[in-house]
Amino acid sequence: MDQTIPLEQQHKLLTKEKWSGSLEQGESFEAFIRDWLDKQGIKSWKPEDKKYDLMIEMEVPLYGPTTFTGECKQDTTAQRTNKLALQTHDQGRPAGINKDGPYPDLWFHSTGIEFWVIPTYVIRSVCQAYANSWGETVPMGDIGMGCRGVLMPMTVAKNIEGGAWHRHDEPTAARDIRVKA
Repeated sequence: MDQTIPLEQQHKLLTKEKWSGSLEQGESFEAFIRDWLDKQGIKSWKPEDKKYDLMIEMEVPLYGPTTFTGECKQDTTAQRTNKLALQTHDQGRPAGINKDGPYPDLWFHSTGIEFWVIPTYVIRSVCQAYANSWGETVPMGDIGMGCRGVLMPMTVAKNIEGGAWHRHDEPTAARDIRVKA
């Protein structure tokens, strides 16, 4: 970075570049999930109001066609840290898995190599159960923007019932996800 630019301005530029790159990665993962769901015969789209990353319509036994909301997160540090960064606050407001935020029905979480699909209420329940060990919220992402979340060990996430892990390069059925209708 140019040394003639004041340090404060350099930080703002780097944060903007980092956020822009994160936004592109996130949108790419959202498109990947929409394509993956489409290959499973499940209709999905990006809502115009942007409250959620995805709207998903699927056939639910005994209910018929049912619409669910989804959140997609691209976690660029998970493979290195062996922890999933689960967002609870953004810009100081409840977000992600926080029940006081938009609280999507389904959570799609990519680690780069694989992705996890799980109902958000299941993640929240596990985080509450472990609140006194690893489940407390910590600053993450752009800390100056009031971003906070829970760092869930991947070993815990891989053993939670009710969700499924998939490799990015392997087409697999999306119908093994249990969602409360």
